[in-house]
Amino acid sequence: MPQQFTRMEFHRLPIPLDRDLFVRNLLREFTQSLANKLGAESASRFVSEIGVAAGGRFNAYYRAALKTASLTRQQVAEAMIDLKRRIEGDFYIVEQSDEKIVLRNRACPFGNKVLDRPEMCMMTSSVFGAMASKNLGYAKVELKETIARRNAQCHVVVYLKRTEDDCREFAASGARIPAQTYFRGPTTGFSSLPTPLSSTSTTSPARSQRGGVRATPTPEGVPVAITSPGSRVMAEVT
Repeated sequence: MPQQFTRMEFHRLPIPLDRDLFVRNLLREFTQSLANKLGAESASRFVSEIGVAAGGRFNAYYRAALKTASLTRQQVAEAMIDLKRRIEGDFYIVEQSDEKIVLRNRACPFGNKVLDRPEMCMMTSSVFGAMASKNLGYAKVELKETIARRNAQCHVVVYLKRTEDDCREFAASGARIPAQTYFRGPTTGFSSLPTPLSSTSTTSPARSQRGGVRATPTPEGVPVAITSPGSRVMAEVT
């Protein structure tokens, strides 16, 4: 006969559930549902939109706490580490210079829920990209290795200077190099390259904004194009 529990005894049941686990499960199921219905690329785009918005909010928190209108490169790097620490990640700085910030991570904030869900990694790349570009004017984020793809650690490179390849790619696409551009790097085989359709220029707040032709209107600060795996992705923030 099944054991009977009163309403008040249900809290004693060995159910592996709390607020944190609930949110992690929800995000995993959300990204899987998006990928199943819309494909991995569109799922990555939606997660990135959330990350860009969240990155802007987190950036505002750190600016307010430090009482500064803009973070330095060292402060951006420390903010990235501190942000992930607060949500149970284990990121650490391997290298930083005026050209790039290199980070590794031993523990994903999403825990094992991130395994085989590389779309969830777009949250990290877009948050880091948003924070870096808002303060330093430019960021290209490359996820060289990720726990989601069952690497032992994440390996993240945030480029802070445009490379000659970036300039050639912009020139080939016929696009003007934006004053402030955030490129998002590979999680499902993507790297970064704008296309003429998605070319957009966004300068800092209170300055003018110019955009290229788009098939449909896209809210400010969200990715405007994601192409097939092996091609490149571009997004911009203010």
